[in-house]
Amino acid sequence: MNKPPYEFYKEMNTPLVATKEQKQGSFIFWAYIVGVGVICLFSSCQMTPARAEEITLKASWYSTQSLRKEGTYAYSHGIMANGGVFRDDRLTCANRLYPLGSMLRITNLASGKSVIVETTDRIGKRFARTRCDLSKGAFSQIARLEQGVISVKIERLS
Repeated sequence: MNKPPYEFYKEMNTPLVATKEQKQGSFIFWAYIVGVGVICLFSSCQMTPARAEEITLKASWYSTQSLRKEGTYAYSHGIMANGGVFRDDRLTCANRLYPLGSMLRITNLASGKSVIVETTDRIGKRFARTRCDLSKGAFSQIARLEQGVISVKIERLS
């Protein structure tokens, strides 16, 4: 015949209440688990600049043709991180510093020309903190395509 659980503890002479050492060990274990969880949470957060902050980066441009050359167009089928289809003529950019959908004013430091773009895609981790990729249409409004890479000031508008 099966005995109720409390009968099992009576036979073993084991108290149902944890000892002081068991409680302390349990607290240390859970404090460690929570601490590791908090560290993981904050280490995976994006470092997003403040709303009024201006930053200076290098900007390059990309197009469907350049994506095909490097082989990423076939992999992604032209779909950007926001789910839309990439088109060269739209005023968009790819970066990791701002959330998708952010409106940014990109100003060429050499010429003073600026363009307002929407963040629609992500850039590779290699250039995450140093570069912003503009669509061909956006880059051509602030510089000649032959320049390739330029220094820009980025202001977040929304």
